[in-house]
Amino acid sequence: MHQRRRTDGRSVVGVCFTFVVAKYLAQATGFDSSFVDVDVDLKFTREPEGAKAVRGSRMVLDCSANSSNGSDVTISWRKDGEALTPDSRRLLLANGSLVIQQFAKQQGDEGIYECIASAGRYTLVSHPAELEEAVLGTFSGHPSSMGIPVGGNARFKCSIDGILKPNITWRKNGVSLSPSERSIQLSSGVLQLLNVASSDIGTYSCHASIFGREADSHVAELSIESGTEAAAPVRLLSRPEDQEVRLGSTVTFECLPSINGYSVLWSRKDGAAIPRDRSRTFGCGNLEIQSVRLTDVANYSCRIANVSSVGAQAKLTVTGTSPIPPSGLRAHSIDSRSIELTWDPSPAFVVGYSVNYWSLPGGRGRQEVVTRQPPQRITNLQPFTNYTFFVKTYNRWGDSEPSQYIVQATLEDVPVVAPTVHIDPLTATSLLIFWNELEPHEARGIIVQYKIFYRKQDAATPNEITVPGTVLQHDLTDLEANERYSVRVLAATAAGFPRLQDDQWPWVSRIVGESTDGEGNANLEIHVLNATTVQIIWGPPKPNEDGLEICFKLFGGQPKTVYLVADQTEHILDGLVPDSDYEFEIRILLTDGNNGDLYVRTVRTPPLEMPPSQPPRLAPLILDAAAVNDTAIQVSWQTTAGDAGSIVGYVVRCVPVSDRSDGEKLKEIFVNSTETSAVVTGLVPMTEYEIVVQSYYGNGPGPSSSAVTCHTEEGRPPALLHVTWFLQGPTAVQLNWRMPPNAGAGVSQYVILYCEDKFASDDRWEAHVENGSLCFTVINGLKGRTVYQIRMHAENKNGAGPVSVLKVLTGIPHDEGGSSNDRLMGIVIGVGISGGCIVICIIIILLRNRCFPPPQRSPALAKHANGIATPPHCKGYVIGCRDGGRCDGHEPDGTTPMLTQSQDHETGDGRLEMLLSGRVDLWSSVDDSRRAHSVDRATAVV
Repeated sequence: MHQRRRTDGRSVVGVCFTFVVAKYLAQATGFDSSFVDVDVDLKFTREPEGAKAVRGSRMVLDCSANSSNGSDVTISWRKDGEALTPDSRRLLLANGSLVIQQFAKQQGDEGIYECIASAGRYTLVSHPAELEEAVLGTFSGHPSSMGIPVGGNARFKCSIDGILKPNITWRKNGVSLSPSERSIQLSSGVLQLLNVASSDIGTYSCHASIFGREADSHVAELSIESGTEAAAPVRLLSRPEDQEVRLGSTVTFECLPSINGYSVLWSRKDGAAIPRDRSRTFGCGNLEIQSVRLTDVANYSCRIANVSSVGAQAKLTVTGTSPIPPSGLRAHSIDSRSIELTWDPSPAFVVGYSVNYWSLPGGRGRQEVVTRQPPQRITNLQPFTNYTFFVKTYNRWGDSEPSQYIVQATLEDVPVVAPTVHIDPLTATSLLIFWNELEPHEARGIIVQYKIFYRKQDAATPNEITVPGTVLQHDLTDLEANERYSVRVLAATAAGFPRLQDDQWPWVSRIVGESTDGEGNANLEIHVLNATTVQIIWGPPKPNEDGLEICFKLFGGQPKTVYLVADQTEHILDGLVPDSDYEFEIRILLTDGNNGDLYVRTVRTPPLEMPPSQPPRLAPLILDAAAVNDTAIQVSWQTTAGDAGSIVGYVVRCVPVSDRSDGEKLKEIFVNSTETSAVVTGLVPMTEYEIVVQSYYGNGPGPSSSAVTCHTEEGRPPALLHVTWFLQGPTAVQLNWRMPPNAGAGVSQYVILYCEDKFASDDRWEAHVENGSLCFTVINGLKGRTVYQIRMHAENKNGAGPVSVLKVLTGIPHDEGGSSNDRLMGIVIGVGISGGCIVICIIIILLRNRCFPPPQRSPALAKHANGIATPPHCKGYVIGCRDGGRCDGHEPDGTTPMLTQSQDHETGDGRLEMLLSGRVDLWSSVDDSRRAHSVDRATAVV
């Protein structure tokens, strides 16, 4: 099959050339050439485009082709140069498009895709389309602290690296900062504060978010310097920068003077006018051009009016195509927690949409990713709350301008709490019930009615009364005198009444008395002495009065009772809760045993005040928390001038925001300091910590600061684990290793040094470098049968990690093993040498027998070593001949006793001789025949 990439004009050059050659050969050989279709023109009508894909999204790569003669076209795909087989995750549609369900980089969906169109024997390959996962990058620039005089302008900037541009918002003292005439937030990550005042003092940070992922920059401090900015000459805090933007997008140039109130003039260097209908200036010198066109390409310059020496210029270039903002944005409330949005889908290919929303007024902004066509339901909202929405479109070039803004409220829900109830006696048989109005976040809607439940003490079933939602009090009449009644109230919205537990909805009780609350009665007074103490004065008692029963409690709390005798005209109650409301029921006890008048008072204790000698203790203000290295963070803070003198020290507390991924719990770190700065050490690399500073006084701890977060830096790589090796051949070795889990550092590369001599100088060691994403490598070109010393370590941008040392023994090289002919020659030589040695031994034995003939011995039989007479032996066996000439053999005894002298030397002509076998033989002559007696070497020596 002929397969060529398309060229200009989308023609298949290789196909046409093949057709021409085939037709020529057919004509030359006499075959009918009509089978060759030279008019076939295979073209793509739609080709795939690369995109930035959102994890979990549905991606569609379009592809279609046709041929001019109407031949059937088959579409297939390949990824990273290999054929792609459709499955349940990658679907091939009938029109040739490839659909990837739930894009995931871990599933191998990221890569280069190519569409292959085939017609008969010919194939056309599309342009490659690369799919990459869209991720939120890391901050490459953080805002810096600065001091600005009153009336000057301030500028903070943060930048973040990533495939797609995130949404950047700013926070002051941890709270979202809304744009205003003095607070200008640019999409490039710049915050401009104009005409700085003392109210602008605080900490500032930027918050980046995209597709559900969020990140926060470091915190910068803005302080006020002494003097005025007008005393110094005006200068530019920021100059316009060269920008390359997409066609149809919006571009913003900065030109910010250091002093507020100066005008900035913009112009084009080529003299052309800046289009007024698509441009505006805002803030203090910013130029914005909307719907950028090719005619807007130029050099733009700014200068400060009446100060011609202060100015700058920048170049604008245009590329790409920006997506169109969504249109027709509509919202519909589903329930109290969700709102459904819909809009007109974009006709062009898009990566996805982002729905941006926040509650009113001043709610925190949120963002939700939409990877499918509308509608989209936004959940987990607050009931009965207004939300502002806008939508952006994303394609391979980035995001669109925001859609139109719309406001939609969630539906009502039932209240989450019950109103707080108060009771005042009216008459001897009536009570006044009144309650507070619920806060908006408690009511979660408009209160349309209240239901009052009341009962006599310990009654099983309460009575119910319903009143409109505009009523906040009600009279309970026709009650029984001197009886205790309990009351509670429930509020309802259009969604209904809530279902509360008894502990969330307590009963409030009161005894119906015979008199009013006794206001103005001279016989009873309650005086508030301080935040925790009241004084009760009573007297003088009447003749029939025997004492007092004092019952007091917090609203909704448990009552306490104190009794006073008749001659006790005052009483001090202490231990009360500061800044709280108390109910007092004081009943006069009569001498006849009956109860007298009941007096009811409501008393509020004042808040607890610090003694005049002790000024209020203020929490420290953390100015900065920055990573020093991978295991240390430096923290600095300040206190008020009046408070610093009484502080004896500080405690800095670092708490890890989350534990390690392997489940190991990270410990908190505490550092004591007497200064307003400290360095916290012993931290874990690449870990986010929450930092709090608490002041300590001579008499105890003071308040704690607000928490700030800080990341430790990436450290050097740790030591490698489980370093092993095995041979890949006689001259190659494979090394394997592992990195510790949660090492807190990345690895850019591994360096392996190897040498035969471990004491060699550094320049003699060979180096082998491996990619940091791998945990194995193969070293080739080593010598065979050699011990190598290996030193290896991991490296990253912060330096090298600890060195791991090991020894490696290579195998036998193939050239040392030799060929089969060489091995055969070695065998022949060995056999020859062995045969030669045997011949030499035979010659020596023959010559010895000729030079030294064996002596004659007496015919007596030789004796065996154990004293038994034996005939000559053969091959280590003692042979005894029996009658008939039959001989039996047996092995000699393993233990041979010492020979006696008579056995060693029977005649003077006998001799001892050492044989090659290592044994001593005694030679003698018996009947002209030689017999040998073999004894052990040790025995013969004796």
